[in-house]
Amino acid sequence: MIVVGALMWPAIASAQWTYFENNSDIRALYQKGETLWIGTNGGVVLLDLLSDEFVGKITAADSLPGNSVRVIQGRGRDVYVGTDDGLSILTGGKVTVYARSRNYVFSDIRSISFGTSGETYLGTYGHGVVVMKPRSSRGKRLERITRQDSLLDNKVFAVSEIATGRVYFATSLGLCAYRDSAWVGFQAGAGLPRGEVKQLIEVGGDRFYLLIAGRGVYRFNHSRAVRIRPPDAFEGEDVGAIALGRNGALWVAGRFGGIARYRNGAWTVYGEDDHAVMQARWRCAYAAPGGTVFFGSADGLIVAVEDGKTRKISVPSTLPSGHVGRICEGADGRTYVINERDLLSSSGDADDFTPEMGVGRVLAVATSPDGVPWASTRQGILHKEGDGWTIITVDIEPRTPLFVSLAFDDAGHLWAGTSAGEVYRFDGEIWVRYADRHQLSSGPIFALLVDRSQTLWALSRSGGAHRYEGFKWQHYPIARFDSLHIQSGALDATGKPVVVTERAIWRFDNDKGWSQILARAPSEIGRYRSVCFDKAGRMYLGTTWGLALAADNANRFVGARDGLRGKDVAALSIDSKGYLWVGFRDEGIARISLENLW
Repeated sequence: MIVVGALMWPAIASAQWTYFENNSDIRALYQKGETLWIGTNGGVVLLDLLSDEFVGKITAADSLPGNSVRVIQGRGRDVYVGTDDGLSILTGGKVTVYARSRNYVFSDIRSISFGTSGETYLGTYGHGVVVMKPRSSRGKRLERITRQDSLLDNKVFAVSEIATGRVYFATSLGLCAYRDSAWVGFQAGAGLPRGEVKQLIEVGGDRFYLLIAGRGVYRFNHSRAVRIRPPDAFEGEDVGAIALGRNGALWVAGRFGGIARYRNGAWTVYGEDDHAVMQARWRCAYAAPGGTVFFGSADGLIVAVEDGKTRKISVPSTLPSGHVGRICEGADGRTYVINERDLLSSSGDADDFTPEMGVGRVLAVATSPDGVPWASTRQGILHKEGDGWTIITVDIEPRTPLFVSLAFDDAGHLWAGTSAGEVYRFDGEIWVRYADRHQLSSGPIFALLVDRSQTLWALSRSGGAHRYEGFKWQHYPIARFDSLHIQSGALDATGKPVVVTERAIWRFDNDKGWSQILARAPSEIGRYRSVCFDKAGRMYLGTTWGLALAADNANRFVGARDGLRGKDVAALSIDSKGYLWVGFRDEGIARISLENLW
Protein backbone atom coordinates (compact mmCIF):
# COMPACT_ATOMS: atom_id res chain seq x y z
CA MET A 1 0.00 0.00 0.00
CA ILE A 2 1.28 3.46 -0.93
CA VAL A 3 1.50 6.15 1.74
CA VAL A 4 1.60 9.77 0.63
CA GLY A 5 3.23 12.29 2.93
CA ALA A 6 4.55 15.81 2.72
CA LEU A 7 8.08 14.68 1.85
CA MET A 8 10.78 17.30 1.32
CA TRP A 9 11.47 17.20 -2.39
CA PRO A 10 13.10 20.21 -4.07
CA ALA A 11 10.46 22.92 -4.53
CA ILE A 12 8.97 23.43 -7.98
CA ALA A 13 9.73 26.85 -9.44
CA SER A 14 6.66 29.10 -9.66
CA ALA A 15 7.56 30.00 -13.25
CA GLN A 16 6.85 26.41 -14.35
CA TRP A 17 3.13 26.86 -13.67
CA THR A 18 0.65 28.55 -15.98
CA TYR A 19 -2.42 29.95 -14.23
CA PHE A 20 -5.90 30.77 -15.46
CA GLU A 21 -7.64 32.67 -12.69
CA ASN A 22 -10.68 34.65 -11.74
CA ASN A 23 -10.13 37.83 -9.74
CA SER A 24 -13.49 39.42 -10.49
CA ASP A 25 -15.14 38.98 -7.08
CA ILE A 26 -13.74 41.98 -5.19
CA ARG A 27 -14.41 41.67 -1.46
CA ALA A 28 -11.94 44.07 0.20
CA LEU A 29 -9.97 47.25 -0.55
CA TYR A 30 -7.15 48.95 1.36
CA GLN A 31 -4.67 51.68 0.43
CA LYS A 32 -1.10 51.64 1.69
CA GLY A 33 1.01 54.47 0.32
CA GLU A 34 0.33 54.72 -3.40
CA THR A 35 -0.71 51.08 -3.71
CA LEU A 36 -4.29 49.82 -3.59
CA TRP A 37 -4.60 46.33 -2.14
CA ILE A 38 -7.53 44.54 -3.81
CA GLY A 39 -8.83 41.45 -2.01
CA THR A 40 -10.51 38.99 -4.40
CA ASN A 41 -11.59 35.37 -4.61
CA GLY A 42 -8.19 34.72 -6.24
CA GLY A 43 -5.84 36.46 -3.80
CA VAL A 44 -4.68 40.06 -3.37
CA VAL A 45 -4.05 42.12 -6.51
CA LEU A 46 -1.83 45.20 -6.14
CA LEU A 47 -2.61 48.35 -8.11
CA ASP A 48 -0.22 51.32 -8.46
CA LEU A 49 -2.51 54.32 -8.07
CA LEU A 50 -0.07 56.70 -9.79
CA SER A 51 0.01 54.72 -13.04
CA ASP A 52 -3.22 52.68 -12.69
CA GLU A 53 -1.12 49.60 -13.50
CA PHE A 54 -1.29 46.26 -11.72
CA VAL A 55 2.12 45.65 -10.17
CA GLY A 56 1.80 42.36 -8.30
CA LYS A 57 -0.28 39.62 -6.79
CA ILE A 58 -0.18 37.90 -3.40
CA THR A 59 -1.56 34.37 -3.22
CA ALA A 60 -1.46 31.11 -1.29
CA ALA A 61 1.71 30.26 -3.21
CA ASP A 62 3.68 32.84 -1.24
CA SER A 63 2.13 34.76 1.67
CA LEU A 64 -1.54 33.82 2.21
CA PRO A 65 -3.13 30.82 3.94
CA GLY A 66 -5.76 30.80 1.17
CA ASN A 67 -6.80 32.76 -1.90
CA SER A 68 -10.36 33.56 -0.85
CA VAL A 69 -9.74 37.02 0.66
CA ARG A 70 -12.53 38.60 2.73
CA VAL A 71 -11.01 41.60 4.52
CA ILE A 72 -7.86 43.76 4.51
CA GLN A 73 -6.91 46.20 7.27
CA GLY A 74 -3.78 48.04 8.33
CA ARG A 75 -2.15 49.12 11.57
CA GLY A 76 1.15 50.99 11.46
CA ARG A 77 3.50 49.17 9.10
CA ASP A 78 1.43 45.99 9.18
CA VAL A 79 -1.18 44.89 6.65
CA TYR A 80 -3.64 42.25 7.88
CA VAL A 81 -5.28 40.00 5.26
CA GLY A 82 -8.16 37.79 6.39
CA THR A 83 -9.16 34.80 4.26
CA ASP A 84 -11.41 31.77 4.49
CA ASP A 85 -8.33 29.75 5.47
CA GLY A 86 -6.70 32.05 7.99
CA LEU A 87 -4.88 35.32 8.61
CA SER A 88 -1.67 36.81 7.18
CA ILE A 89 0.17 39.78 8.69
CA LEU A 90 2.58 41.37 6.21
CA THR A 91 5.28 43.76 7.44
CA GLY A 92 7.66 44.74 4.68
CA GLY A 93 9.29 41.49 3.59
CA LYS A 94 8.14 39.55 6.66
CA VAL A 95 4.98 37.46 6.70
CA THR A 96 3.28 35.84 9.69
CA VAL A 97 0.56 33.31 8.86
CA TYR A 98 -2.13 31.95 11.18
CA ALA A 99 -3.67 29.06 9.21
CA ARG A 100 -6.86 27.14 9.92
CA SER A 101 -4.89 23.94 9.25
CA ARG A 102 -3.04 24.55 12.52
CA ASN A 103 -5.83 26.17 14.54
CA TYR A 104 -9.41 25.93 13.33
CA VAL A 105 -10.44 29.22 15.00
CA PHE A 106 -8.58 31.02 12.20
CA SER A 107 -11.31 30.09 9.73
CA ASP A 108 -13.72 32.09 7.61
CA ILE A 109 -12.49 35.50 8.75
CA ARG A 110 -14.97 38.26 7.90
CA SER A 111 -13.65 41.29 9.78
CA ILE A 112 -10.46 42.67 11.33
CA SER A 113 -10.44 45.54 13.83
CA PHE A 114 -8.20 46.84 16.58
CA GLY A 115 -8.88 47.49 20.23
CA THR A 116 -7.90 50.40 22.44
CA SER A 117 -5.22 48.34 24.24
CA GLY A 118 -3.57 46.81 21.18
CA GLU A 119 -5.92 43.86 20.72
CA THR A 120 -6.80 42.50 17.30
CA TYR A 121 -10.41 41.36 16.87
CA LEU A 122 -11.19 38.81 14.17
CA GLY A 123 -14.86 38.35 13.35
CA THR A 124 -15.45 34.90 11.85
CA TYR A 125 -18.32 33.22 10.08
CA GLY A 126 -19.28 30.49 12.52
CA HIS A 127 -16.50 30.56 15.12
CA GLY A 128 -17.33 33.74 17.00
CA VAL A 129 -14.67 36.38 17.66
CA VAL A 130 -10.96 35.63 18.00
CA VAL A 131 -9.11 38.12 20.23
CA MET A 132 -5.36 38.34 19.64
CA LYS A 133 -3.69 40.20 22.49
CA PRO A 134 -0.37 42.06 22.15
CA ARG A 135 2.85 40.42 23.26
CA SER A 136 3.09 42.75 26.25
CA SER A 137 -0.17 41.48 27.75
CA ARG A 138 -0.31 38.95 30.56
CA GLY A 139 -2.13 35.64 30.47
CA LYS A 140 -3.43 33.95 27.35
CA ARG A 141 -2.65 35.83 24.14
CA LEU A 142 -5.46 34.16 22.21
CA GLU A 143 -9.07 34.14 23.37
CA ARG A 144 -12.48 33.49 21.82
CA ILE A 145 -15.86 35.08 22.35
CA THR A 146 -18.78 32.85 21.37
CA ARG A 147 -22.44 32.26 22.11
CA GLN A 148 -21.37 30.57 25.33
CA ASP A 149 -20.19 34.01 26.45
CA SER A 150 -23.57 35.60 25.53
CA LEU A 151 -22.57 36.67 22.02
CA LEU A 152 -25.79 36.75 19.96
CA ASP A 153 -24.40 34.46 17.26
CA ASN A 154 -21.07 32.96 16.16
CA LYS A 155 -21.40 34.47 12.69
CA VAL A 156 -19.74 37.86 13.18
CA PHE A 157 -19.34 40.46 10.43
CA ALA A 158 -17.81 43.36 12.38
CA VAL A 159 -16.36 44.29 15.77
CA SER A 160 -15.83 47.84 17.07
CA GLU A 161 -14.31 48.89 20.40
CA ILE A 162 -14.86 52.54 21.32
CA ALA A 163 -12.81 54.74 23.66
CA THR A 164 -14.94 53.94 26.73
CA GLY A 165 -14.05 50.24 26.41
CA ARG A 166 -17.47 49.14 25.18
CA VAL A 167 -17.19 46.57 22.37
CA TYR A 168 -19.92 46.23 19.72
CA PHE A 169 -20.49 43.04 17.72
CA ALA A 170 -22.36 42.87 14.40
CA THR A 171 -23.73 39.33 14.01
CA SER A 172 -26.11 37.39 11.80
CA LEU A 173 -28.81 37.75 14.50
CA GLY A 174 -28.34 41.43 15.19
CA LEU A 175 -26.21 43.88 17.18
CA CYS A 176 -24.94 43.40 20.71
CA ALA A 177 -22.39 45.08 23.01
CA TYR A 178 -20.16 44.17 25.94
CA ARG A 179 -18.59 46.21 28.74
CA ASP A 180 -17.40 45.34 32.25
CA SER A 181 -18.80 41.78 32.10
CA ALA A 182 -22.26 43.06 31.09
CA TRP A 183 -23.89 42.24 27.74
CA VAL A 184 -26.73 44.10 26.05
CA GLY A 185 -28.57 43.15 22.87
CA PHE A 186 -30.32 45.46 20.43
CA GLN A 187 -32.58 42.99 18.65
CA ALA A 188 -35.80 44.69 19.64
CA GLY A 189 -36.95 47.97 21.11
CA ALA A 190 -34.12 50.09 19.72
CA GLY A 191 -35.61 50.65 16.29
CA LEU A 192 -33.37 48.05 14.65
CA PRO A 193 -35.03 45.34 12.55
CA ARG A 194 -34.01 41.73 12.94
CA GLY A 195 -31.44 40.68 10.39
CA GLU A 196 -27.77 40.27 9.60
CA VAL A 197 -25.73 43.33 10.57
CA LYS A 198 -23.23 43.23 7.70
CA GLN A 199 -21.30 46.41 8.53
CA LEU A 200 -20.72 48.55 11.63
CA ILE A 201 -18.98 51.93 11.20
CA GLU A 202 -18.20 54.14 14.18
CA VAL A 203 -19.02 57.81 13.71
CA GLY A 204 -17.86 58.84 17.18
CA GLY A 205 -18.56 57.80 20.75
CA ASP A 206 -21.54 55.46 20.80
CA ARG A 207 -22.77 56.57 17.37
CA PHE A 208 -22.65 54.23 14.39
CA TYR A 209 -23.87 53.55 10.90
CA LEU A 210 -25.20 50.01 10.48
CA LEU A 211 -25.85 48.09 7.29
CA ILE A 212 -28.51 45.41 7.79
CA ALA A 213 -28.91 42.89 4.98
CA GLY A 214 -32.08 43.51 2.98
CA ARG A 215 -33.18 46.28 5.36
CA GLY A 216 -30.86 49.13 4.47
CA VAL A 217 -28.75 51.62 6.45
CA TYR A 218 -29.45 52.82 10.00
CA ARG A 219 -27.99 55.56 12.20
CA PHE A 220 -27.63 54.28 15.76
CA ASN A 221 -26.71 56.05 19.05
CA HIS A 222 -26.64 53.08 21.45
CA SER A 223 -30.27 53.53 22.44
CA ARG A 224 -32.23 54.29 19.25
CA ALA A 225 -31.83 53.68 15.53
CA VAL A 226 -33.18 55.70 12.60
CA ARG A 227 -33.35 54.31 9.07
CA ILE A 228 -31.74 56.35 6.30
CA ARG A 229 -33.80 55.92 3.17
CA PRO A 230 -31.59 55.39 0.07
CA PRO A 231 -31.99 57.53 -3.06
CA ASP A 232 -34.51 56.57 -5.72
CA ALA A 233 -31.69 55.43 -8.01
CA PHE A 234 -31.18 52.40 -5.77
CA GLU A 235 -33.14 49.18 -6.09
CA GLY A 236 -35.16 48.83 -2.90
CA GLU A 237 -33.24 48.60 0.36
CA ASP A 238 -30.60 46.20 -0.98
CA VAL A 239 -27.43 48.09 -0.09
CA GLY A 240 -24.20 46.21 -0.77
CA ALA A 241 -21.62 48.25 1.16
CA ILE A 242 -21.09 51.49 3.10
CA ALA A 243 -18.06 53.64 4.02
CA LEU A 244 -17.48 56.80 6.06
CA GLY A 245 -15.65 59.50 4.13
CA ARG A 246 -14.46 63.02 4.83
CA ASN A 247 -16.59 65.47 6.82
CA GLY A 248 -18.78 62.64 8.08
CA ALA A 249 -20.13 61.80 4.61
CA LEU A 250 -21.75 58.39 4.33
CA TRP A 251 -21.03 56.57 1.05
CA VAL A 252 -23.41 53.85 -0.06
CA ALA A 253 -23.20 51.29 -2.89
CA GLY A 254 -26.20 49.26 -4.06
CA ARG A 255 -25.93 45.50 -4.19
CA PHE A 256 -27.39 45.66 -7.70
CA GLY A 257 -25.90 48.95 -8.82
CA GLY A 258 -25.60 52.60 -7.87
CA ILE A 259 -23.21 54.75 -5.82
CA ALA A 260 -24.31 57.70 -3.66
CA ARG A 261 -23.12 60.06 -0.90
CA TYR A 262 -25.25 61.11 2.07
CA ARG A 263 -24.34 64.37 3.81
CA ASN A 264 -26.37 66.93 5.76
CA GLY A 265 -29.55 64.99 5.10
CA ALA A 266 -29.20 65.02 1.28
CA TRP A 267 -28.16 62.42 -1.30
CA THR A 268 -25.83 62.88 -4.27
CA VAL A 269 -25.77 60.05 -6.84
CA TYR A 270 -22.56 59.36 -8.80
CA GLY A 271 -22.31 57.68 -12.19
CA GLU A 272 -26.05 57.84 -12.76
CA ASP A 273 -25.52 58.00 -16.52
CA ASP A 274 -22.94 55.19 -16.51
CA HIS A 275 -24.52 51.80 -17.20
CA ALA A 276 -21.56 49.88 -15.66
CA VAL A 277 -21.80 51.79 -12.38
CA MET A 278 -25.57 51.49 -12.15
CA GLN A 279 -25.59 47.75 -12.95
CA ALA A 280 -22.51 46.56 -11.01
CA ARG A 281 -22.97 44.18 -8.09
CA TRP A 282 -21.14 46.22 -5.45
CA ARG A 283 -19.49 44.16 -2.72
CA CYS A 284 -17.26 46.56 -0.75
CA ALA A 285 -16.56 50.25 -0.13
CA TYR A 286 -13.41 51.86 1.29
CA ALA A 287 -12.70 55.50 2.16
CA ALA A 288 -8.95 56.11 1.84
CA PRO A 289 -7.20 58.59 4.18
CA GLY A 290 -6.52 60.95 1.25
CA GLY A 291 -10.22 61.41 0.55
CA THR A 292 -10.70 59.04 -2.38
CA VAL A 293 -13.52 56.54 -1.95
CA PHE A 294 -13.16 53.18 -3.69
CA PHE A 295 -15.90 50.67 -4.53
CA GLY A 296 -15.35 47.05 -5.56
CA SER A 297 -17.84 44.81 -7.35
CA ALA A 298 -18.43 41.12 -7.98
CA ASP A 299 -17.91 41.90 -11.67
CA GLY A 300 -14.23 42.86 -11.45
CA LEU A 301 -14.96 46.59 -11.55
CA ILE A 302 -13.47 49.21 -9.22
CA VAL A 303 -14.76 52.78 -9.17
CA ALA A 304 -12.78 55.56 -7.48
CA VAL A 305 -14.60 58.79 -6.55
CA GLU A 306 -12.36 61.82 -5.94
CA ASP A 307 -13.29 65.50 -5.94
CA GLY A 308 -16.69 64.65 -7.39
CA LYS A 309 -15.22 62.75 -10.36
CA THR A 310 -15.28 59.00 -10.98
CA ARG A 311 -12.81 56.74 -12.71
CA LYS A 312 -13.18 53.05 -13.48
CA ILE A 313 -10.59 50.29 -13.16
CA SER A 314 -11.11 46.71 -14.32
CA VAL A 315 -9.27 43.89 -12.54
CA PRO A 316 -7.97 41.37 -15.13
CA SER A 317 -9.28 37.80 -15.10
CA THR A 318 -8.73 34.92 -17.52
CA LEU A 319 -11.79 32.97 -16.30
CA PRO A 320 -15.36 34.13 -15.70
CA SER A 321 -15.47 32.14 -12.43
CA GLY A 322 -13.08 30.50 -10.00
CA HIS A 323 -15.04 27.22 -9.78
CA VAL A 324 -13.84 24.44 -12.09
CA GLY A 325 -15.64 21.16 -12.75
CA ARG A 326 -14.84 18.61 -15.44
CA ILE A 327 -11.71 18.93 -17.66
CA CYS A 328 -11.15 16.93 -20.87
CA GLU A 329 -9.28 17.13 -24.20
CA GLY A 330 -10.70 16.94 -27.72
CA ALA A 331 -9.12 15.64 -30.92
CA ASP A 332 -8.82 19.26 -32.02
CA GLY A 333 -6.06 19.68 -29.40
CA ARG A 334 -8.19 21.96 -27.26
CA THR A 335 -8.80 21.51 -23.55
CA TYR A 336 -12.46 21.84 -22.53
CA VAL A 337 -13.40 23.00 -19.04
CA ILE A 338 -16.67 23.49 -17.19
CA ASN A 339 -16.13 26.81 -15.41
CA GLU A 340 -19.07 27.25 -13.04
CA ARG A 341 -21.69 26.29 -15.70
CA ASP A 342 -19.94 27.81 -18.74
CA LEU A 343 -18.03 25.65 -21.21
CA LEU A 344 -14.63 27.12 -22.07
CA SER A 345 -11.80 25.86 -24.26
CA SER A 346 -8.12 26.58 -24.77
CA SER A 347 -5.48 25.37 -27.18
CA GLY A 348 -2.90 23.25 -25.39
CA ASP A 349 -0.26 25.93 -24.94
CA ALA A 350 -2.42 29.09 -24.94
CA ASP A 351 -2.54 31.50 -22.04
CA ASP A 352 -6.29 32.09 -22.08
CA PHE A 353 -9.67 30.40 -22.41
CA THR A 354 -12.51 31.34 -24.71
CA PRO A 355 -16.21 30.52 -24.19
CA GLU A 356 -17.85 27.94 -26.44
CA MET A 357 -20.70 29.87 -28.00
CA GLY A 358 -24.19 28.45 -28.46
CA VAL A 359 -23.87 25.75 -25.81
CA GLY A 360 -25.67 27.24 -22.82
CA ARG A 361 -25.27 26.23 -19.19
CA VAL A 362 -23.30 22.98 -19.13
CA LEU A 363 -23.78 20.12 -16.65
CA ALA A 364 -21.30 17.55 -18.00
CA VAL A 365 -18.74 17.14 -20.78
CA ALA A 366 -16.89 14.16 -22.30
CA THR A 367 -15.06 13.25 -25.52
CA SER A 368 -16.00 10.36 -27.79
CA PRO A 369 -13.44 7.71 -28.89
CA ASP A 370 -12.73 9.79 -32.01
CA GLY A 371 -12.12 12.88 -29.86
CA VAL A 372 -15.34 14.82 -30.45
CA PRO A 373 -16.48 16.84 -27.41
CA TRP A 374 -20.03 16.21 -26.17
CA ALA A 375 -21.85 18.29 -23.56
CA SER A 376 -25.11 18.07 -21.64
CA THR A 377 -27.27 21.05 -20.72
CA ARG A 378 -30.74 21.53 -19.30
CA GLN A 379 -32.01 21.57 -22.89
CA GLY A 380 -30.41 18.27 -23.89
CA ILE A 381 -27.21 16.84 -25.45
CA LEU A 382 -24.89 18.58 -27.94
CA HIS A 383 -21.72 17.63 -29.77
CA LYS A 384 -19.16 19.81 -31.49
CA GLU A 385 -19.20 19.98 -35.27
CA GLY A 386 -16.62 22.25 -36.86
CA ASP A 387 -16.65 25.56 -35.03
CA GLY A 388 -20.20 25.11 -33.77
CA TRP A 389 -22.33 22.74 -31.74
CA THR A 390 -25.15 20.47 -32.93
CA ILE A 391 -27.99 19.46 -30.63
CA ILE A 392 -29.01 15.80 -30.41
CA THR A 393 -32.68 14.92 -30.16
CA VAL A 394 -33.37 13.21 -26.84
CA ASP A 395 -36.42 11.08 -27.54
CA ILE A 396 -37.32 10.11 -23.99
CA GLU A 397 -40.83 10.28 -22.56
CA PRO A 398 -42.45 11.83 -20.65
CA ARG A 399 -39.69 14.43 -20.24
CA THR A 400 -36.00 14.90 -21.04
CA PRO A 401 -33.90 13.87 -18.03
CA LEU A 402 -31.26 16.13 -16.52
CA PHE A 403 -27.98 14.49 -17.59
CA VAL A 404 -25.21 15.22 -15.07
CA SER A 405 -22.55 12.73 -16.21
CA LEU A 406 -21.37 11.41 -19.59
CA ALA A 407 -19.02 8.62 -20.75
CA PHE A 408 -18.29 6.64 -23.92
CA ASP A 409 -17.47 3.00 -24.52
CA ASP A 410 -15.06 1.87 -27.26
CA ALA A 411 -17.96 1.26 -29.66
CA GLY A 412 -18.84 4.95 -29.49
CA HIS A 413 -22.02 4.49 -27.46
CA LEU A 414 -22.82 7.43 -25.19
CA TRP A 415 -23.73 6.62 -21.59
CA ALA A 416 -25.49 9.28 -19.55
CA GLY A 417 -26.30 9.48 -15.83
CA THR A 418 -29.09 11.69 -14.54
CA SER A 419 -29.83 13.79 -11.48
CA ALA A 420 -32.50 11.26 -10.45
CA GLY A 421 -30.22 8.21 -10.50
CA GLU A 422 -31.15 6.95 -13.99
CA VAL A 423 -28.68 5.62 -16.58
CA TYR A 424 -29.26 5.78 -20.37
CA ARG A 425 -27.37 4.64 -23.46
CA PHE A 426 -27.47 6.35 -26.87
CA ASP A 427 -26.19 4.42 -29.88
CA GLY A 428 -26.55 7.28 -32.34
CA GLU A 429 -30.20 6.56 -33.11
CA ILE A 430 -32.19 5.49 -30.06
CA TRP A 431 -32.08 6.02 -26.29
CA VAL A 432 -32.36 3.00 -23.97
CA ARG A 433 -32.79 3.20 -20.20
CA TYR A 434 -30.57 0.83 -18.19
CA ALA A 435 -31.49 2.04 -14.69
CA ASP A 436 -34.82 3.48 -13.61
CA ARG A 437 -35.38 6.59 -11.55
CA HIS A 438 -33.86 6.14 -8.05
CA GLN A 439 -33.05 2.50 -8.85
CA LEU A 440 -29.36 2.91 -8.11
CA SER A 441 -29.44 5.97 -5.90
CA SER A 442 -31.81 8.57 -4.56
CA GLY A 443 -29.28 11.17 -5.68
CA PRO A 444 -27.44 11.94 -8.92
CA ILE A 445 -25.14 9.59 -10.83
CA PHE A 446 -22.28 12.07 -10.68
CA ALA A 447 -19.76 9.98 -12.66
CA LEU A 448 -19.70 7.12 -15.19
CA LEU A 449 -16.71 4.91 -16.05
CA VAL A 450 -16.27 2.28 -18.78
CA ASP A 451 -13.44 -0.07 -17.77
CA ARG A 452 -11.01 -2.08 -19.91
CA SER A 453 -13.54 -4.94 -20.29
CA GLN A 454 -16.14 -2.39 -21.46
CA THR A 455 -18.11 -2.80 -18.25
CA LEU A 456 -20.06 0.26 -17.15
CA TRP A 457 -19.69 1.71 -13.64
CA ALA A 458 -22.09 4.27 -12.19
CA LEU A 459 -20.95 6.29 -9.17
CA SER A 460 -23.19 7.97 -6.61
CA ARG A 461 -21.72 10.01 -3.76
CA SER A 462 -23.82 8.49 -1.00
CA GLY A 463 -25.06 5.39 -2.83
CA GLY A 464 -21.65 3.92 -3.68
CA ALA A 465 -20.46 2.21 -6.89
CA HIS A 466 -22.71 0.20 -9.25
CA ARG A 467 -21.42 -2.28 -11.85
CA TYR A 468 -23.58 -3.26 -14.81
CA GLU A 469 -23.20 -7.01 -15.49
CA GLY A 470 -25.17 -7.31 -18.71
CA PHE A 471 -28.57 -7.99 -17.18
CA LYS A 472 -28.34 -6.68 -13.62
CA TRP A 473 -26.53 -4.13 -11.46
CA GLN A 474 -24.05 -5.19 -8.78
CA HIS A 475 -24.08 -2.70 -5.91
CA TYR A 476 -21.05 -1.80 -3.77
CA PRO A 477 -22.34 0.56 -1.03
CA ILE A 478 -20.08 3.10 0.62
CA ALA A 479 -19.92 0.76 3.65
CA ARG A 480 -17.80 -1.48 1.39
CA PHE A 481 -15.17 1.26 1.36
CA ASP A 482 -14.89 3.40 4.50
CA SER A 483 -18.53 4.61 4.78
CA LEU A 484 -17.56 8.06 3.49
CA HIS A 485 -19.06 9.63 0.38
CA ILE A 486 -17.35 8.94 -2.92
CA GLN A 487 -15.60 12.09 -4.13
CA SER A 488 -14.31 11.04 -7.57
CA GLY A 489 -13.58 8.16 -9.91
CA ALA A 490 -11.20 7.37 -12.77
CA LEU A 491 -9.57 4.51 -14.70
CA ASP A 492 -5.96 3.66 -13.91
CA ALA A 493 -3.36 3.05 -16.62
CA THR A 494 -4.56 -0.56 -17.07
CA GLY A 495 -8.23 0.44 -17.35
CA LYS A 496 -9.29 -0.63 -13.86
CA PRO A 497 -11.83 1.54 -12.02
CA VAL A 498 -10.60 3.59 -9.07
CA VAL A 499 -12.78 5.49 -6.58
CA VAL A 500 -11.80 8.17 -4.12
CA THR A 501 -13.24 8.88 -0.69
CA GLU A 502 -11.99 11.62 1.60
CA ARG A 503 -9.65 9.23 3.39
CA ALA A 504 -8.58 6.51 0.96
CA ILE A 505 -8.26 5.31 -2.64
CA TRP A 506 -9.80 2.02 -3.79
CA ARG A 507 -9.29 -0.03 -6.97
CA PHE A 508 -11.36 -2.88 -8.42
CA ASP A 509 -9.90 -6.06 -9.86
CA ASN A 510 -12.08 -8.74 -11.46
CA ASP A 511 -10.31 -11.46 -9.45
CA LYS A 512 -9.71 -9.66 -6.15
CA GLY A 513 -12.62 -7.25 -5.99
CA TRP A 514 -12.09 -3.89 -4.26
CA SER A 515 -8.84 -3.23 -2.42
CA GLN A 516 -7.41 -0.14 -0.80
CA ILE A 517 -4.35 1.09 -2.69
CA LEU A 518 -3.61 4.29 -0.80
CA ALA A 519 -3.57 4.85 2.92
CA ARG A 520 -5.39 7.59 4.75
CA ALA A 521 -4.15 11.05 3.83
CA PRO A 522 -2.10 12.68 6.60
CA SER A 523 -3.55 15.90 7.96
CA GLU A 524 -0.87 18.06 6.34
CA ILE A 525 -2.05 17.23 2.82
CA GLY A 526 -5.80 17.43 3.50
CA ARG A 527 -8.68 15.24 2.34
CA TYR A 528 -8.83 13.53 -1.06
CA ARG A 529 -11.01 15.14 -3.72
CA SER A 530 -10.07 13.96 -7.26
CA VAL A 531 -7.80 11.53 -9.10
CA CYS A 532 -6.25 10.79 -12.51
CA PHE A 533 -3.43 8.60 -13.90
CA ASP A 534 -0.75 9.03 -16.56
CA LYS A 535 0.29 6.35 -19.07
CA ALA A 536 3.14 5.26 -16.81
CA GLY A 537 0.64 4.39 -14.07
CA ARG A 538 1.56 7.27 -11.77
CA MET A 539 -1.33 8.60 -9.72
CA TYR A 540 -2.26 12.27 -9.27
CA LEU A 541 -4.53 13.14 -6.36
CA GLY A 542 -6.31 16.41 -5.75
CA THR A 543 -6.73 17.20 -2.06
CA THR A 544 -8.20 20.01 -0.01
CA TRP A 545 -4.65 21.36 0.47
CA GLY A 546 -3.05 20.78 -2.93
CA LEU A 547 -1.78 17.96 -5.13
CA ALA A 548 -0.42 14.56 -4.09
CA LEU A 549 1.66 12.42 -6.45
CA ALA A 550 2.06 8.68 -5.93
CA ALA A 551 4.14 6.09 -7.80
CA ASP A 552 5.66 2.72 -6.95
CA ASN A 553 9.08 4.17 -6.19
CA ALA A 554 8.35 7.73 -5.12
CA ASN A 555 5.66 10.07 -3.83
CA ARG A 556 5.44 13.74 -2.99
CA PHE A 557 3.05 16.51 -2.06
CA VAL A 558 2.82 19.68 -4.15
CA GLY A 559 1.56 22.75 -2.33
CA ALA A 560 2.22 26.42 -1.75
CA ARG A 561 6.00 25.97 -1.43
CA ASP A 562 5.98 24.62 -4.97
CA GLY A 563 4.20 27.65 -6.38
CA LEU A 564 0.71 26.10 -6.33
CA ARG A 565 -1.64 29.05 -5.81
CA GLY A 566 -4.81 27.09 -5.10
CA LYS A 567 -5.74 24.43 -2.58
CA ASP A 568 -9.02 22.57 -2.99
CA VAL A 569 -8.40 20.55 -6.18
CA ALA A 570 -11.75 19.53 -7.69
CA ALA A 571 -10.68 18.20 -11.12
CA LEU A 572 -7.58 16.72 -12.78
CA SER A 573 -6.76 15.82 -16.37
CA ILE A 574 -3.65 14.94 -18.41
CA ASP A 575 -3.59 15.92 -22.07
CA SER A 576 -1.81 14.34 -25.04
CA LYS A 577 0.99 16.93 -24.87
CA GLY A 578 2.05 15.82 -21.40
CA TYR A 579 0.47 18.64 -19.38
CA LEU A 580 -1.34 18.15 -16.09
CA TRP A 581 -4.40 20.40 -15.75
CA VAL A 582 -5.42 21.19 -12.17
CA GLY A 583 -8.91 22.59 -11.60
CA PHE A 584 -9.63 24.21 -8.25
CA ARG A 585 -12.97 24.42 -6.52
CA ASP A 586 -12.74 28.21 -6.22
CA GLU A 587 -9.35 29.32 -7.52
CA GLY A 588 -9.27 28.68 -11.27
CA ILE A 589 -6.94 26.40 -13.22
CA ALA A 590 -3.22 25.60 -13.15
CA ARG A 591 -1.22 23.83 -15.87
CA ILE A 592 2.24 22.26 -15.63
CA SER A 593 4.31 19.82 -17.66
CA LEU A 594 4.58 16.36 -16.10
CA GLU A 595 8.36 16.58 -16.55
CA ASN A 596 8.47 19.35 -13.95
CA LEU A 597 6.64 17.32 -11.32
CA TRP A 598 8.86 14.25 -10.96
